[in-house]
Amino acid sequence: MTNLQAAVKILQILDENLGNEDFDNDMISAEALGIEKGRCEQLLIEMQNSGLIRGLHVSKQMGQAYEHIMGEPFPVITKDGMEYLESCWE
Repeated sequence: MTNLQAAVKILQILDENLGNEDFDNDMISAEALGIEKGRCEQLLIEMQNSGLIRGLHVSKQMGQAYEHIMGEPFPVITKDGMEYLESCWE
């Protein structure tokens, strides 16, 4: 699965579960997507930085090359994410 395919899949899952108080983050886990854990984390961070999702607490500690998700994420698709997802099907 390419990064773009994984990102679209994440957006689809978040869109389908918008407002679902019982959303399980395992649905968008590296294992569920069939990709490496570090790649999945960086994809989610990039998606948030691009405004497609929100709800991640991200931090970069001294000595780390990359930002990492801190604590339990509560990812939610944004309006921009919904518009991007819709554009994939046009």
